[in-house]
Amino acid sequence: MSNVQSPIKQSFDSWYGALRPMKQYGGLPPKGTVAAALVVLERLRETCDLSLESHLAEGGAQIAGLSLSSLRKILERFGETRQFPSEGGRTNRGNNRSIQLLLQALADSGFQSLSKSARKQMIDSLQEVLVTSLAGYYTLERVHFDFDPAKSSRTIIADILAYAQQRNQSGPVAQHLVGAKLAVRFPH
Repeated sequence: MSNVQSPIKQSFDSWYGALRPMKQYGGLPPKGTVAAALVVLERLRETCDLSLESHLAEGGAQIAGLSLSSLRKILERFGETRQFPSEGGRTNRGNNRSIQLLLQALADSGFQSLSKSARKQMIDSLQEVLVTSLAGYYTLERVHFDFDPAKSSRTIIADILAYAQQRNQSGPVAQHLVGAKLAVRFPH
């Protein structure tokens, strides 16, 4: 790696290391932030525009181009074919601050001075770091419970939510339970 690229990698590593670790992800940063970073880096392949506004969808609340299909294409390029969690394909205003910090780290480290071919190589290197980090998400223990037919439905759901609360996952688990009930009630 050339001297020009070394500060870029160091700045990227500092940005990644400063991401807020999430208890429910075993100390890893939010999946949505990693997904957004992968997509923004992909967009930088063609246009080296390091302003956040250039990477936001209309309305400014979401990262442009962030979808499960765009993520799948990036991940497959690095040999990762496991299904990325669906919430990784969504974005929110919380990602914008993290992506702004990523773009600033790249700008401060001289990323824009790279030639197009060197920039693409650097992006591959940075994306590889993110894709490799995703392996940790796939090994996380799933929320599980023991079904006891003697318990009422209300008690079983309360048990599931209590277990999820211990892991700081009660919100997403509650959403899945509601979705499951809707799927049973409205199968078509």
